[in-house]
Formats: sequence, C-alpha cells, structure tokens
Amino acid sequence: IPYRGSLYCHMFSEDLDALHRIATRLGLRRYFQCPPKVSWPHYDLSPTKRRLALSMGAVEADRFEAILVSKRLNGTLTQEWSDRVAYSRQLRANQS
Repeated sequence: IPYRGSLYCHMFSEDLDALHRIATRLGLRRYFQCPPKVSWPHYDLSPTKRRLALSMGAVEADRFEAILVSKRLNGTLTQEWSDRVAYSRQLRANQS
C-alpha cells in the first residue's frame, strides 16, 4: 500500500487476540482498521515495523491468503472463492 513515499503492508490474523498481542509487542497503539470502515480487521505496518514483525515470528502471506482470511473473518468464504484462489495460485505457480 503506497503511503507517504513508502510501501506499507497489512498485518492480520484469524486470531484477533494474537493480532493484538503482536501489535503490542511492536509498540503499536491498540488502534486497528476494522469493519465497517474496512472489510477485515488489520493493522497497517510501515516497512520498519514489517521487518520487526517478521523477526518476531509473523509470517508473510500472499494476496490469495489475504483474501481467504478476510472472507473467513467476515463469514463470506464459499467453496467457489476457495476454488478461485486455488486456481489463481496454480496459474501463478505455472508462470514462475
């Protein structure tokens, strides 16, 4: 996500308690993006905080995983979406 000359990222988890715990360890105030303002709960991380989160055990996720998690969190994950994500991942892998 481009913002003020840097690329930010989203930090998310299906476990909201775990999400808040790592945010606290990162020194983030307990403010995060959540519905109805956005479609799924997450924190926005600067590049520096992203590197720190990864060093603390956070795991990188591709856009496909982000879609699956967001849809699971807001109760809209269907088999059709799961199939679409699997197909998109397969196409991407075949292009590599």
